[in-house]
Amino acid sequence: LNAPAFAQAHSALIGVIRSNNTLPPAMRELIILRVIVLNNSTYEWLQHEPVARMAGLSTEQLLVVRLAPPFFASHGLDFTPILGPDLVATMAFTDWMTENVRVPDDVFNALRPFLNTSQLVEAVSTAAGYNAGTRLVLALNVDAKMNVPVLHLNSRDCSHVTAPASWE
Repeated sequence: LNAPAFAQAHSALIGVIRSNNTLPPAMRELIILRVIVLNNSTYEWLQHEPVARMAGLSTEQLLVVRLAPPFFASHGLDFTPILGPDLVATMAFTDWMTENVRVPDDVFNALRPFLNTSQLVEAVSTAAGYNAGTRLVLALNVDAKMNVPVLHLNSRDCSHVTAPASWE
């Protein structure tokens, strides 16, 4: 470790996000993976996809997380039949946290019915923590995958799938 104090602090933050929160596991993993996709952190996708599967996300759901454009609703895309309303609200929230930082009230209000006040803070902290983490991994080019697009990974069960033209 080249900066032990920073590495320890970052590890402690991620440990709290991963292990000491009350978010539904699938929701937590969707936030993490969506941040990873939007920031194009291939190294982290490879680490977290199996965890997301263990948390209950299906291959079809992972494909939506991986291939849907940012702000998918503005493209007329509705993933409620695949994700359910809770995860659709979570993905929209994560898009705003990652791409714009400021989350509009209507996006927050769509997420509120699924989480209590503490869990809303945990959702924000998860998105913020993994935005920081992906930027750290990318800036340091961990595992030399900085320039490998997440969309082109030969990820388990997903390598043969491309986004429908209507998603672009």
